[in-house]
Amino acid sequence: MGLTRPVCKPEVVTGGELLQRADKSTGQQNYQTDPNKYPLTQPLPKLDSRKQTAGEAQYVGDLPAMTGQLHAVFVKSTVASADVKSIDTSKAEAAPGVNRSVYLNHCHYLNEIISAFLHTTAYQTLIP
Repeated sequence: MGLTRPVCKPEVVTGGELLQRADKSTGQQNYQTDPNKYPLTQPLPKLDSRKQTAGEAQYVGDLPAMTGQLHAVFVKSTVASADVKSIDTSKAEAAPGVNRSVYLNHCHYLNEIISAFLHTTAYQTLIP
C-alpha cells in the first residue's frame, strides 16, 4: 500500500487498483488487570512488537551457523509424575555427532537458582 504503480516494476504490480483509505488501520486489546498483583498483571507494551510486525525482527533461525556450533535436544519423561531412578544415555552418546549429555544435576548453579525461584512469592502466586 506504500508503493504506487509508477514506482513498481511492471512484473510486480498487481491487477488491482491502489487501495485508498481515509484512516490508518489500528488495533487495541484491553485486559482486566489487578493493580494489587503488579507487576504480574500489569499491561506493558512488548518491546519487540514493532520490529516483529514490520518484519524487521531477527530470529535465531535467521542467523548463519557458526563453526563448531552445537545444538541442544531436550528429552522429557514419557511417564507423568514418575520418580526417575536412572537415565541410560549410552545409545544417544554413541550416535554420530553427539557431543555429550547434560542433566540438571550437572549444573549446580541452576539448582540454586531454580530452588530460590520456587520459594518466591511471584512463583507461588502462579500456582493454583
